[in-house]
Amino acid sequence: QRLSDKIKETGQSDLTAVKEISALIQRQPEFQQKQLQLTQSLADLKNRLDQANSQLEHEYEQEQPENSEEEILTQQTSIKQKLDITKQEIQSLQSKLSKQNSLQEKYDQVLTRIDSHKVELEACKSEIKLITDENGLFFRRKVQNIMADKLLSQANQILEKLSGRYYVRKVESEHGLAIEIEDTKQHNVRRMPKTLSGGESFIVSLALALGLAEMANNGHAVDSLFLDEGFGNLDAESLYLAMTTLESLKTHGKVVGVISHVEGVRKRIKTQIEMIKKPNGLSALKMVS
Repeated sequence: QRLSDKIKETGQSDLTAVKEISALIQRQPEFQQKQLQLTQSLADLKNRLDQANSQLEHEYEQEQPENSEEEILTQQTSIKQKLDITKQEIQSLQSKLSKQNSLQEKYDQVLTRIDSHKVELEACKSEIKLITDENGLFFRRKVQNIMADKLLSQANQILEKLSGRYYVRKVESEHGLAIEIEDTKQHNVRRMPKTLSGGESFIVSLALALGLAEMANNGHAVDSLFLDEGFGNLDAESLYLAMTTLESLKTHGKVVGVISHVEGVRKRIKTQIEMIKKPNGLSALKMVS
């Protein structure tokens, strides 16, 4: 498939066209030899033309009295015919040279594409070696790094909108990949995730979850979000920060649904659906605004 894509980039329709060009490449020495022969023939014909012109001029200068006017006209006609034939031969040689130059240009283009394909081939070989070495360990690490960079990039874009303070950074550790939290209000100091407060952890976790959702949807926007609990362990300040963060998502066009028994959460949400238990043991849903 990769070769097919590269063939299309060259402007050729299929592999047969590439084979035909390759056949022309193999005949390059033959074309070059023919070109030299044609060039030499052209030079010889030009010399003959110059000699004929010189002879004609010389005969006119001599004005030999033994030649009659009729003979002179006959000679002129003969010379003119030779001249016309020579011009035709010159045109034929020039046409052949033009074709030869076109083939040479095509040959040079093919060589350039071959060099490009060789570079691609070496890159593919490197990737194959990376995949096969140590049962693909290095390849998996490379993919993990790429996916981690994409995730952190998405998460940081969301954090920029949510708080404008925190950014998630990737660091190397003895166990592989790890993250640190950069705090711009603390002179860009980097903190371990475990040092964050409940509200701060909520914001970072929410950004990572949203970033992962964006990646899973192949670039399509996630327009709705549902959170099931997760607020019970937050103090009042952290709960306020978390709810403010969720409310800010609404200003960015997202619909946020929250399932919670925490009274502080219920007070912040205007549109609610409550589950009411009936005396008969069944439950019913009630809209509260």
